[in-house]
Amino acid sequence: MKTGISIILGILSAFIFLIFLNQLAYGYAVGDVPCFTYFKDVGTNFSVECITWDHTHLTYHITNEIEPEYSDYYRWAFGTWQYYTNDLITFSEVSQAHNANIQVKILKELEMCPGALGCTELQHNEGKFTNIYIYASKKECQYDTFTSCVDIPDRKFWLAAQHEVGHSVGLNHVQDNLIEPIDTMHFKVESGLTIVSKDDLWKLQEMYKKPIMVEMKNAPYSMFEDKVQFVPDRITVKVGDTITWINRDDTGLDRNPHTVTSGTPQGEWGVDFDSGNKAMQPDDSFSVTFDEKGEYSYLCRLHPWMLGKIIVS
Repeated sequence: MKTGISIILGILSAFIFLIFLNQLAYGYAVGDVPCFTYFKDVGTNFSVECITWDHTHLTYHITNEIEPEYSDYYRWAFGTWQYYTNDLITFSEVSQAHNANIQVKILKELEMCPGALGCTELQHNEGKFTNIYIYASKKECQYDTFTSCVDIPDRKFWLAAQHEVGHSVGLNHVQDNLIEPIDTMHFKVESGLTIVSKDDLWKLQEMYKKPIMVEMKNAPYSMFEDKVQFVPDRITVKVGDTITWINRDDTGLDRNPHTVTSGTPQGEWGVDFDSGNKAMQPDDSFSVTFDEKGEYSYLCRLHPWMLGKIIVS
């Protein structure tokens, strides 16, 4: 009899594990995770753009009307997003609300968000967030009345905190009916398996791509001088990446100005990109977005022994 029970329990355990794997396999958002958008005027046309912060280090302040430990859930939520984005977006807590990009208000009752565990108010100007307010509560109430409210489990409060912090960096709801509600940004965050999905992270990387910088430093007078030129002088990027060159030459000599010009000393110059015949002065910058695979050699028109190469994979 015991053997039969063990076999049944083993089969049930295997079945539950397969369900878990299935949720992991299909629980990610399919395709593009939505962001909050605005209409950007481009002459007589317009484009739809994601709303983002104009910087990636964000400050937050927490006001709490209930037990102090619930502030920690939001601190952990900010830490979770920082960890999973590999510091693409970082957070720090400040003591004064007026110094915070994001204000978290944990309230006894959540009258401004009926039927929700939390809600986020987004304020922006021309596509850039200016302030964000997150409202949260430990009570879950009926949508149309606050006379019937129940305390939610701590796990559910934590999931809601993680969800609202996702909104604070610009991610909207994942609402695909084919998706199990385990994605942190799913419109119905209830599952105990809720995760920050790879699609959430890909979207944030697209929205907050860190600039790829190349510096021009202390160019030599001739090709025979072994000194720093383009730094780095060889770089590999992906299709769609943007590289920004900045003139950091501080020699104080006539070799301060530079250009960024595609080509080789023996070949044709400026076919793929060129910062122009007017040289870049110290602290000037020039950017190129690479939309096609290939290898791109480049130089400085004024100092053609200054050489660099971009490999687009």
